[in-house]
Amino acid sequence: MKRFLMASMILFLLLPVSSCGEKGTDPNAFYLYLIDEDSMDLKMEEYDMQSSTTDEMLDEAIYALGSESGDAGYVYPLSGKDLYAEWVETMGSSVTLDFEGDYYAMSTEEEVLFRAAIVKTLVQIPGVTSVSFKVNGEPLADASGDACGPMWDDSFVVNPGAQFNSVQEASLTLYFSNAEGNALVAEERNVYYVSSIPMAKLIAEQLEDGPTDPSLRSTIPSGTHIISATVTDGVCYVNFDDGFLTQDYNIDEDVVIYSIVDSLFEQDGVESVQISVNGSSDMVYREQISLDQNFKENEALIEK
Repeated sequence: MKRFLMASMILFLLLPVSSCGEKGTDPNAFYLYLIDEDSMDLKMEEYDMQSSTTDEMLDEAIYALGSESGDAGYVYPLSGKDLYAEWVETMGSSVTLDFEGDYYAMSTEEEVLFRAAIVKTLVQIPGVTSVSFKVNGEPLADASGDACGPMWDDSFVVNPGAQFNSVQEASLTLYFSNAEGNALVAEERNVYYVSSIPMAKLIAEQLEDGPTDPSLRSTIPSGTHIISATVTDGVCYVNFDDGFLTQDYNIDEDVVIYSIVDSLFEQDGVESVQISVNGSSDMVYREQISLDQNFKENEALIEK
């Protein structure tokens, strides 16, 4: 379903915040995420949502994010630059915004905050779980030129009211399947990321995005949501939703598992990896590999 919005987006006009929430926000309230230019972080402003259906709430939230005011302090993300939200498309629980204008004129820090504010606002709407961006009809590309894909609430690790932190650059070594599906191939990738995002989650998300080399194959099914990825006492815990179980059986099961494990082992401090689906490791993956174990890296599967 498409709708034409033509909502003028003037980025970085300074605006007032009537009530900025931090910890202890009302779980039943709706919040707009605003940008604090001085500290480069996000603030939450409680908003009185008048609409009731998903489509109407999307229109209202997008319009509200483009509000203007003369007070200094916070920036409504959809106000201030020569950008336009041309249309909104909803497909199931996913929403796509298409921006017309010079989107890439924003600095890396501004663009990350811009995305975070919009995504974290819209996914509060019942029936919306992810948001994708297009720019002049083409999927939004990351620093490596790859499509960013759907963004979820936890795609941006932000503590409203605390420092959002800077954008950092990292060189990652990721492992994908070869064309035959029986071995791993390393791919080097430089990415920009918000420093508050855990490195484990960054690696898992880059795996989910798939390889840039067309001769390689992604091991994580398209549409899989990474619920969390953290490291505690040397153990990296990565938790997928059940989309992970929808697999391409032309890729060996050990290649799938160790593409994740070996990629996560590239970060410092990881001594083992535990994989779960919807928080549970009490299952046998493809009736071959028990997830109820701590995996060590397996270099034997890597093509030299």
